[in-house]
Amino acid sequence: MKIPFSGNRRKNADGKGLTTCGFFKDILGVHDVNTEDKVAQITEIKAIGVQDNTAFRLYCELDSRQPSMLPADTSYIHDMFNDHALTYSESEDGSVNWYKPSEYL
Repeated sequence: MKIPFSGNRRKNADGKGLTTCGFFKDILGVHDVNTEDKVAQITEIKAIGVQDNTAFRLYCELDSRQPSMLPADTSYIHDMFNDHALTYSESEDGSVNWYKPSEYL
């Protein structure tokens, strides 16, 4: 599972945040987490059977990105959730299921 890149949030000796970290981005090719990365994380936690609030945290992170998303991003999310049943649901008895949005009322 990929982890969010935090290299660009490090502080210099003056305590000021660095706005870019060229070494990580330009030389190593490490980029900030994007929509596809978040959906990939959801796909991975489904595959490995994670049964905690990780899916909900990732849903909230995707939701917080919504104002800056391009139409292609929202279309990608919609397609992935419909094609791969990425909606996490835990029932009262603790069992976990994953559904397509179209399977909800």
